[in-house]
Amino acid sequence: MLIWYEVIYWISFSSYLLPIIVFIPKKGIFKTEDNLSSVLLFYQIICISTELFNIFYMQFFRNNNPVIHIYTIVIFVLVSFFYFKIFKNFNYKKLLFPMTIFFIIYSFYEFFNNQGYLNVNTKPYLILTIYTIILSSIYFYKVYSEMKIANLFQDGLFWVNSAFLIYFSSTFYVSLFEDYIRSEDSNLLYYTWPIQLVSTIIFNVILSRGIWLMRKQ
Repeated sequence: MLIWYEVIYWISFSSYLLPIIVFIPKKGIFKTEDNLSSVLLFYQIICISTELFNIFYMQFFRNNNPVIHIYTIVIFVLVSFFYFKIFKNFNYKKLLFPMTIFFIIYSFYEFFNNQGYLNVNTKPYLILTIYTIILSSIYFYKVYSEMKIANLFQDGLFWVNSAFLIYFSSTFYVSLFEDYIRSEDSNLLYYTWPIQLVSTIIFNVILSRGIWLMRKQ
């Protein structure tokens, strides 16, 4: 493995801890089920747990795709729940539940069909990516149309949504061509996957800013 790639990987992995550290001083974050901070904390725990499990899983099976399949489903559900709470009485909220159910059914079909769990889950992950980009864009449209936030840069949700939009927009093309790259030359991933890793670092930094502001509000 290339040394520079390994350095970026471990910086990216460590960056998952930054939003979790921001949570530490906060007491009672699980007191109410509608607490957005709790959803984001669980999101981070899932991400870092998946990375840890991948490291362990690859030592024995050399194929971590089953883990990624499950990860994608869980993240989709968390993203849906997060925006369900944000949109409140917004009309788009009504669509989130049926879309989540459809995605879960489709993902399990991909998982079990022709041993799909052993393959890269390109389609489900791309759906997750597009879905999150759309929801975060709807949030910004909602903010623009309502004009209720005096200072966006002091609003935690603005930063959190920016993190989601930047991350999933940045990683869309990497995910889109991942199958092709693996089929042509898997070593090329060492030169394309850093986009994913750097996007993860940026995501966690911006998310930490958003969580910190949400704690102050």
